[in-house]
Amino acid sequence: MIKIVAAIAAMAFALPANASDEMGDRFCLAQNIYFESANQSFAGRVAVANVVLNRVEDAQFPDTICGVVYQAEMEENWKGNLLPVLHRCQFSWYCDGKGDLPVSYTHLTLPTIYSV
Repeated sequence: MIKIVAAIAAMAFALPANASDEMGDRFCLAQNIYFESANQSFAGRVAVANVVLNRVEDAQFPDTICGVVYQAEMEENWKGNLLPVLHRCQFSWYCDGKGDLPVSYTHLTLPTIYSV
């Protein structure tokens, strides 16, 4: 079982660098894992990654990782900027009204296969 989880994680983090946004799909996936499951076990983080990757393969969802992560109902504000509607996103962190930059990485641990 551990080997299966490690293989899924390796696939998630072995994505090509060119992607649908300037930061890349790897960044989108990492950001989603951080905000959805940073306080979870490694298996929980892999599960979040797996949900995103499965949705990319499903025709009902966008065909890029960033497209899936940032899929939301959008609304124009008084300044003319498009913003995600509160609680109308695929992943709750994207439209919760809070900042989308990680606060700290100190509590995150990577498996030894991802040593930096």
